[in-house]
Amino acid sequence: MSLYAIIYMISMLSIFLGERFIGGDSLLRYTFDTIGLLALGLAFFLANKDRGKAPTDRKGIFTLPLIYMAIGTLSLLVYSLSLETIVNGFDLEPESEHKYLVFIKSLWPIIWMVGTFPLIGLASLFGQSHAHLNIHRARKRASIWLGSAFALSALFPLNYIAHDTNEKWDLGFFKTPNPGTSTLSLVESLSSPMSAYLFFPTSSNVREEVRSYFAQINNPNFSVTFVDWDAEGIPEELRDKLQPQDVNKGNGYILLYKHSEQTEDDSSPKLKPKNTKFIQIGKTLDKAKVKLKSLDEKVREGILSLTRERGVIYFTQGHGELHWKSSGKSHPMTKISSLKKLLRDERFKVEELGLADGLANGVPDDAKLVMIMGPTSDFFEAEIEALQEYRQRGGALMINLEPTPNGTNLKPLLSPLGLEFDNNAVLLHENIIYSTSGAKNSIKDRVNLVSNNYSTHASISNVSANKDRYPILLSSVGKLTKKKDSKAKTTLRSMEKTWAEQIVRGMDLQFSETNNETKQIWDIAVAITEKFEVQTVVATENKTEDPVTTDPTAETSDPEGTSQETTAQPAVITETKESRVIVFADSTWATDQLLAGRLGGAMEPPNTVAFRDMLSWLVKDPAISGTVENTKDKKIQHSKEGQGWVFYGTVVLFPVMTFLLGLLLVRRRKIKSQGDA
Repeated sequence: MSLYAIIYMISMLSIFLGERFIGGDSLLRYTFDTIGLLALGLAFFLANKDRGKAPTDRKGIFTLPLIYMAIGTLSLLVYSLSLETIVNGFDLEPESEHKYLVFIKSLWPIIWMVGTFPLIGLASLFGQSHAHLNIHRARKRASIWLGSAFALSALFPLNYIAHDTNEKWDLGFFKTPNPGTSTLSLVESLSSPMSAYLFFPTSSNVREEVRSYFAQINNPNFSVTFVDWDAEGIPEELRDKLQPQDVNKGNGYILLYKHSEQTEDDSSPKLKPKNTKFIQIGKTLDKAKVKLKSLDEKVREGILSLTRERGVIYFTQGHGELHWKSSGKSHPMTKISSLKKLLRDERFKVEELGLADGLANGVPDDAKLVMIMGPTSDFFEAEIEALQEYRQRGGALMINLEPTPNGTNLKPLLSPLGLEFDNNAVLLHENIIYSTSGAKNSIKDRVNLVSNNYSTHASISNVSANKDRYPILLSSVGKLTKKKDSKAKTTLRSMEKTWAEQIVRGMDLQFSETNNETKQIWDIAVAITEKFEVQTVVATENKTEDPVTTDPTAETSDPEGTSQETTAQPAVITETKESRVIVFADSTWATDQLLAGRLGGAMEPPNTVAFRDMLSWLVKDPAISGTVENTKDKKIQHSKEGQGWVFYGTVVLFPVMTFLLGLLLVRRRKIKSQGDA
């Protein structure tokens, strides 16, 4: 094999080790990358040198390796488009970013194999005698290896397709869930009647599964009716009232509709298109299994869409807060796109609120809640005053803090609540419950805490009642303390043997009594309820009377002898408004990675259940809290520790062994043909 081909393979191996095995921002990674690029340049130099030495009639043959090496090098440029720095610069939405990365990660290995495989074939050909070397043989050899590259490259898009559609073959345990406590609360809070039409024939197995679910929803405002659409047609009360695209649906659907209010002219409830919600299940059990596993979730979403008026939840911006966009913070521990989706599923509108959005002028009147997610820089004084004014007129705040050395100073906001937060301290625990560092039993993961040490406060009622099932996951929790006169009620505490370590001193992640560190139980989350007298100026009607006329000869149109004049007079109404605030000593608990994380046998992620509890309490809507039941199969996740050999054996070892076996067979066939000759 030619020397330049060997050096080319070494260069690619060096870059592969730097990018895929070492990674991160370590010096070792960039060292391997640099060595690889220098070796790649040397390979080009040697290949071009061989081309220069070749006779004029054979220069075309020695140009082919340079072409295929250039194609292989092009794959490195395509790979660079998947690096985090480049992707963040595009500022893509989460779904678009996922599609982009899938495309790039499927494309660059294909380009690499298209360039490298023919190069190996040509290098092995050039390593033989040049006596019978010609352009026809070189092109034929390159074509054979190029075909192998295309055949193998088909595995890469197939791998991603299989990954994204891995629910096509449902071989797991199946069970239709029961109505969750959140769904039952929604039904209890219905202010007007709602009906569910279940379109399934009597002989359908799906009908029995759906019946068992709805039989547990027992409320006078919620009625259930079975209809065989295909045999009986659309029920009489629904005729001419469905949207055109819905009149031909047939069996396999659930229809939820909310009755409109009755009027004097029409004593029957009217069904309007905006009051209907279809849920597709499926006609046969095999096709309906996947939908039935999330039936409770779909029914809950349907009821919410028909009954909930969307309020607005504002997220403060402009102070380094966590965000749902991948602009500079694309790691799942620093993004809150799942939190945004959860709020939208609850029928809330999510908006940003910063200095450019008018925060300094006040919080908008349509705000149901204002959320502060881990700011890293100071708020302006006018912004703090606006948030305080919003709280004092009965507003709801959720303040999620994050320890940052020399970071934001929220003392003006926390002090009136009777709270103090140490930006320079992080809570640690000696036991490592879960890992976010990627290493096994790394002391770096001591910043990751797990706690089910809940109080009985109403803001965490569901997780508190089922604390063994719902331990909340946290990371890099700060030090939150209550003042003596604070009205704050602790809702979540750390587990025992937790200590606070100062960041500014340099965290060694080891407990040390010499640094005045003590193991104890710390407050992690608190809730504050305050009542304020709020005065509102309204206009009222005020009637004034003129004195009775004493002249008997005077004409008057007032038979009573008086004249009244109505004027609008301002009046001040005083109301008592209740403000609710939750302060959390951590913000990463609501990020994408931890909001969906779970330990043990919880059917729903504990952080999600806890957030729903807090959201329900903050916006004073009991229907939000509770659990949503589903029986979806849990993903089996393989970690590097202990099962890394399975991964590398299938994606590296097996293909290499197949390749070497092919070379051996070709070699044996060549030796045999030479012997016969």
